[in-house]
Amino acid sequence: MEHHRLSPERLTFDALPLYPSRRTPKLPRSQSSHGRRSPTSRRSVPFHHIRTQNTHEAPSPHAQIFRRYRVYTNEQLFVWDLDKLRQISQNPHPRNLLDGSAILRRLLTDSSGPLLHKAAKGRDFKPIFRVIGSPEGDRLLEDIFASGAVTFRYSNPDPDALKEGAGMQLGLDGFLARKIHFVDGKPITIKEVINFCANVAGGVHAGQPSRRDNAEVLYNNSSNVLVNGKPFPVESIRSIIDITIQALEPLYERLRA
Repeated sequence: MEHHRLSPERLTFDALPLYPSRRTPKLPRSQSSHGRRSPTSRRSVPFHHIRTQNTHEAPSPHAQIFRRYRVYTNEQLFVWDLDKLRQISQNPHPRNLLDGSAILRRLLTDSSGPLLHKAAKGRDFKPIFRVIGSPEGDRLLEDIFASGAVTFRYSNPDPDALKEGAGMQLGLDGFLARKIHFVDGKPITIKEVINFCANVAGGVHAGQPSRRDNAEVLYNNSSNVLVNGKPFPVESIRSIIDITIQALEPLYERLRA
C-alpha cells in the first residue's frame, strides 16, 4: 500500500485532511464544457480558502436574530435576577431556593467577576447589607466555640428580625465573610453557604463536595439538621436572598428608571 505524506499547505475541495492533495492535469479548452473545468476535475486550493458548502449563502433570518439578541447587557441580567429572587422569596420551595443559590452565586461570588460589580460599574453604587449581630456578640461566640463547649450552631440573619438601627451594616466583602453557622466547631460563612448550595447541593451542579470552603463539612451535616423541613444550608438561602434584595434595591431602581 502506498502511503502519502499529508501536505498541510494545500488540500482539495473533496479530500479529507487525512489524504494528500493531488493535482488533476488541466484539460484543453476544447475538452471542457463551455471552456470550464469538468465537474469531475479537482482543483487544489490553499487550505485557508476552503469553506463549508453554505458559506456564501445568506444567513437565515433565525440566525440573524440569534446573533443580534443572544447577548444581553449586564444591567438587563441584573434586573432579571432581582425579579427572580423576589419570586423565590415569595415561594421558598427547596427547588426554588437552590435556583436562588445559583443566582446569588452569579450576582455576588462568581469567580469571573460578580454580576453586581458589572452592573454597577460607573454608577458609584456600594451595596449595604444589613444583618443581625454585633462585633461584641461575634467575639463572644468565637470564644465559646474556641473552647470546644459547643460544636454546632445555626443562626438566621433574617433582616425582618432587625429593629430600627439594630444589627450591622456590611459591604459585599464583609457580608460574604459573615459567619452564620458553626458546624463541627468550624465557622461557616455566607459565601460558603451560597457556593455549597450552588455547586454541590444542586443549584448549578450536584455532586460530591471537596474539602475546599467547608463544603465537605456542610455535606456531611446537611441531612442531620433540618430547618422548616429543609437542610439547614438550603433554608439559610432564604434569608440571604431577602438581605440581598434589600441591599441591591437602590441599584435595581436606578436601572429600571
